[in-house]
Amino acid sequence: MSALDEPRFDIYFTGQLVAEADQATTRSQFGQLFKAGDSHLDKVFSGKPCILKRGVDRATALTYKNTLYKIGMLVTFKAAPLDSAQPAQQNPGELSLAPVGSDVLKPSERQTVTPREIDTSNIKLASTFLAPELTGNTPPSTAPDTSHISVAEAGADLLVDKPAEPEPLALDLDAITLAPPGTDLDQLLDDLSPLDPDTSHLTLAEAGSNMTADKPKPELPPAPDTSHLSITE
Repeated sequence: MSALDEPRFDIYFTGQLVAEADQATTRSQFGQLFKAGDSHLDKVFSGKPCILKRGVDRATALTYKNTLYKIGMLVTFKAAPLDSAQPAQQNPGELSLAPVGSDVLKPSERQTVTPREIDTSNIKLASTFLAPELTGNTPPSTAPDTSHISVAEAGADLLVDKPAEPEPLALDLDAITLAPPGTDLDQLLDDLSPLDPDTSHLTLAEAGSNMTADKPKPELPPAPDTSHLSITE
């Protein structure tokens, strides 16, 4: 496949930033990286999708994606139409990458790292080959004696003293037979005459009736004798 037949891509800034990215810092870093002025930055950071580059190959598209992600921008790609007669050209208003090693941050945006002086004079490294009393390590325990242990062959019977076989039960099965397959097995029910109770003297109370109105109320137990009790302050 020739260079002209390779798939080409248009690079779009989605208008969205990476989580926790600061828009002002990202805008400033973008301007430094692509040498863009305020008018161009206003267009790119309008919050709407914006095309950044047209007709680049896969490797260049991935380079743009990784570079812009590092400064907080999320980009997407769209397949560009192939033109075997004329290679893709850059429009005057589009962007190009700054040379490798270029300063992206302004001096005021750079983080100042203050070296710390840590006193390590009281820290020592001990060799693992020193005696246990010098390293504080517990000596390894003695390996257990396994000379009396052996492994049985596969399939060997490990139960030496087997219990006696139980005596067979003396069951008389002569009177038991099996029904042919498909036989309908009915349950055996007792021959009981159907019940015909007399309910002529029973009536139903109306809904909401008090069923305990005619029942005598139980007598309350007598009150306990509290004459011998008193309250003290």
